[in-house]
Amino acid sequence: MIKSIAPISFFLFLSIASFAQDELIKLTDLLNIKTIGTVSLSNDGKKVAFVVTTNLQDENNPDEYNYLSQIWLAPADASEAARQITNSKESAVQPAWSPDGKTLAFVRAYEGVPQVFLLSLDGGEPVLLTRTKQGAAGPVWSPDGSSIAYTSSYSLKDFLNDTSLNRRGALPPYPLEKPGLTNQFLLNQNIKPNPDGTMAEVRAYLAKNEADRKAKVINKLNFHLETTTSADYPVSQIFVISTVPGSKAIPVTPGFYLITNPSFLDNKRILFEANMDSTQLPDRSLAAEIWTVNTDGTSLQRFVGEKDRRFANASLSPTKKWIAYLNGQTSFVSFPTIEVQMLQPGSKPFQIPHDRSKLAMKWGKNDKFLYFTSPSNGGTVMNRA
Repeated sequence: MIKSIAPISFFLFLSIASFAQDELIKLTDLLNIKTIGTVSLSNDGKKVAFVVTTNLQDENNPDEYNYLSQIWLAPADASEAARQITNSKESAVQPAWSPDGKTLAFVRAYEGVPQVFLLSLDGGEPVLLTRTKQGAAGPVWSPDGSSIAYTSSYSLKDFLNDTSLNRRGALPPYPLEKPGLTNQFLLNQNIKPNPDGTMAEVRAYLAKNEADRKAKVINKLNFHLETTTSADYPVSQIFVISTVPGSKAIPVTPGFYLITNPSFLDNKRILFEANMDSTQLPDRSLAAEIWTVNTDGTSLQRFVGEKDRRFANASLSPTKKWIAYLNGQTSFVSFPTIEVQMLQPGSKPFQIPHDRSKLAMKWGKNDKFLYFTSPSNGGTVMNRA
């Protein structure tokens, strides 16, 4: 039973250059600010890896600056100074500790595509683990350290026409809402584009214009990007790969949905979040459910879900006996509720009441406490339940 929620104030001190009293801060001094993100603590709690992002002046254009992120390592007790452990022209992000604390998995671009690398803390250069043309993100380790799960994202059309991913030539179960067209139009067809030909040839001609980025046909809700628009339907899958370099990754989830946040229940089973509604496009609904699947892709089962509700941000306890997640409505403005549940058949969740948004849920040692952050008085506090 949850007895109380205690707010815990904490501060992060960063050393900054001091200025003389008669020296004013210049606008370009803001470019020297370094930010810290993705803090990852080793399983034994003795080491911490984190990402430091800086602004670097472009070598070819002095008026332009580019972000560069690198991974740093420090003892958790601050007994030694932090040190940078990645050094490349490409950013290194998303550090993840191996169970024995001897290796870090992280993501860095290789030939322009994000891939998972392994870095031994005993020395040596990072080793490339994945070689997927779709890219890899969010690596998580199995409890025995023998494999890693990660997520790959791509457009629905690319997935359908990639025989290595869609071996059976399957089509999505939900309609794509193209007037006069069935989902069959997604598959590559040897139809010659002709603006004066048959209806199929005219459609092939228009599709070529769209492929050449001469025009965009948009019929999706979430089409705004940061600086442009996108008509693609994004989908994602979870893959599992052995930590032996050169191994082949295995897809373990269906390919027509948005699937996120994988974590290992044990060495053979994975927990993840997804909206797998087969009646409508993934971006037509804000609902989400929590599912489990074997690492070979078999025995797909829903753990928790409910119509018009979003179950997300799942966090497993260290012993894998408990799970905490957010349960919220998909409509109206409301704060999702933290629910905690035992990972066994027939168990019922109980709620942790808190009248504001909740983020970054993490379990303490021995499943005793659940930590999370929430806004308070214009800032952010850490809470312990």
